[in-house]
Amino acid sequence: MTEEQYPYNLPPWRRQFSLLSPNGEQNATIHEAWELSMSGPTYGKLFVGKDFRIENCSPTFTWSTDSRYLAVPQWCGFWRRRERLLVLDVLENKIYESRTKYILVIFDGFENGKFLITESPLRKEKKLKISLDEIKQTYTVKTNLLQGSESIHPKDYERC
Repeated sequence: MTEEQYPYNLPPWRRQFSLLSPNGEQNATIHEAWELSMSGPTYGKLFVGKDFRIENCSPTFTWSTDSRYLAVPQWCGFWRRRERLLVLDVLENKIYESRTKYILVIFDGFENGKFLITESPLRKEKKLKISLDEIKQTYTVKTNLLQGSESIHPKDYERC
């Protein structure tokens, strides 16, 4: 099988994606991802472990090295699609939600307590580093979204 041509070989266009946490205890998966529009980036329902589910997530996400945090972009808005970053704290059952909206996000990993991000790789590429301290201080915290909930849907969040 040959690799698809650029940009369809980039993570935001994946049809499915699965990533095991570094300690091997949690698995984050999007089984089926659908295009936002014709030839657009894809989105799907993110499953973390057996019970945690979040709608409209991009199939590009990454774990922190200690397996406690999972960072994932979530598509929001209708006419002007953007992504907000969600950082799941799987130990405390919290979701940290960014106020900032991004055009298109690709995670490049986690290093020295920071998520490494490429924003807008197809236009004006920007490299970002977002620390866990910054996330805890500036992101909105959702604590009512506990594991075992039926589904965590974008309408449960404020509008973009």
